[in-house]
Amino acid sequence: MNIRNGLQLHADDIKRQSMAKWFQNNPERAEQLSKQVGPLYFDYSKNLITDETLALLTAYAESQKLEQSIEKLFAGDIVNPTEQRPALHWALRSPDCELEISGASINEQCKESLEQMSQVVSALHNKTHLGYDGQAITDVVNIGIGGSHLGPELISSALPTLPDAPKCHFIANIDGQELVDLKNKLNPATTLFIVVSKSFTTQETQLNANWAYDWLKQAAKDKPLDKHFIAVTANPIAAKESFFKPHRIVEFGSWVGGRYSLWSSAGLISAIAIGMESFKELLSGANVMDVHFKTTQLTENMPVILALIDWWYETYFDAQSHAVVPYHQSLIGLPRYLQQLIMESNGKSVGLQSKEIIGHTAPTIFGDVGSNSQHSFHQLLHQGTRFIPVDFIIAAKSNHPYIQHDNWLKAHCLAQSQALMLGQNDSSIPSYKQLPGNRPSITIVANTMSPEALGALIAFYEHRVYASSILYGIDAFDQWGVELGKHTAKKIISALKSEEDFTQMDSSTQKLIKKLYA
Repeated sequence: MNIRNGLQLHADDIKRQSMAKWFQNNPERAEQLSKQVGPLYFDYSKNLITDETLALLTAYAESQKLEQSIEKLFAGDIVNPTEQRPALHWALRSPDCELEISGASINEQCKESLEQMSQVVSALHNKTHLGYDGQAITDVVNIGIGGSHLGPELISSALPTLPDAPKCHFIANIDGQELVDLKNKLNPATTLFIVVSKSFTTQETQLNANWAYDWLKQAAKDKPLDKHFIAVTANPIAAKESFFKPHRIVEFGSWVGGRYSLWSSAGLISAIAIGMESFKELLSGANVMDVHFKTTQLTENMPVILALIDWWYETYFDAQSHAVVPYHQSLIGLPRYLQQLIMESNGKSVGLQSKEIIGHTAPTIFGDVGSNSQHSFHQLLHQGTRFIPVDFIIAAKSNHPYIQHDNWLKAHCLAQSQALMLGQNDSSIPSYKQLPGNRPSITIVANTMSPEALGALIAFYEHRVYASSILYGIDAFDQWGVELGKHTAKKIISALKSEEDFTQMDSSTQKLIKKLYA
């Protein structure tokens, strides 16, 4: 019998069993199915797994050569075959990386980038970075999209802002309303724009950057604007061809993937908000998870174990969605960040050998902070017909003085995971009040939501995504699915100028163009 058949038979058996009874029969279950990794504690005991499940899943991981794939990642080998690239985001937080790219030390590149970031941060905090009329910068606006936006925004909102830092803002969308709302809050003479784009050809970012330049130029008249613009890119040539001065360009390596770039100078605005010391602590926390993922055997490796459980549910329980619920207000941006990380990385239907994937790959990710989410979608989690695993995330110590609020927040978090597992199956109550239970979740606990803990948490999800991609047999580091829409948008813009192009489109698009552009 092959591993997949064995897992199918085992899944059929597991579906007839009860997590609640497992806990009753084994008081040590929580101890056996939990682990501390650096600043994070993982409890994965409320899952439809037994020792046999984990043994079968580990055997599957070995058949997919997961250990060798982890070694390849940290050796700098090609792990993005469609683009023939390594994925070296982990090197940005490694103090002793010995790899070289084109004869240049990655470690030295990282140090140089951090020093450039440090100089910018120091000048802004010390009020020595002055605008065109000699005033200190009071507001910094990050212009980017996707990985150049979501990661830095998450970090900037999740960690305390230093009192001497300028106010930080973000523009990503090309909806002009966002520009209207933002510019009313800004003084052009005291505003710095950071334009973040790996390729420096991203259409949305370029459009917003050009708006920012025109807005400032109109206000400054003939005064120089170079102190109001910093480019962060892996393509400095393109930045220079735009309106950026060479000394206002902060470069990061082309070996850094866009959605993994928050650890690089693409996270400059985060460093401005939280300070360089906290930014370096963020890197250090991520490195703790890197070392764990790299050196720990599969059976004790938290990103691997959780990736295996994800695959188990997606393959044998038809799990098509996954909820992320942080019981920590500062992590309100985490579900949105993970939507890109997980769905853009693993939302593929073609495998590494260009074969169609059979079964599911990435689940649909959704979530919100608790306890808001309890009054939004938890009804579906508890009584809906869908099988939806949940990640709960909470801190043992809060960053505020309101103890009663904190106690209730923790109680709600624990109650939700317990209620999902136990359900409510009392024959004395109406059926519409009954909850089936046996619904899985994990709980991740940080002592405090410190920079180290946040770094470890994000790195954990990165490695969980990569491990999942190996189990699926896909490339986690490309994103060809987003390209077609970009090219089609350009064709539509072109069609507005050419009736011939216009008539070549389908009738629905033709009618919608007439409706929208009339």
